[in-house]
Amino acid sequence: VDLAFDTLADAIQQALQQGDIKLEEGLGGVRLIHKTQIPRSPSRKQHPGPCQC
Repeated sequence: VDLAFDTLADAIQQALQQGDIKLEEGLGGVRLIHKTQIPRSPSRKQHPGPCQC
């Protein structure tokens, strides 16, 4: 994960320095985007009754 982040951050920094990416006033920075949560089915089957471990 660290390598992926560093690679992406370096590519963005390079694109900014070369003018490939233009920042517009008021649009810079980090933003939080709320995603719709998708209900997931349980990954394990739940057995009725006490555990027989």
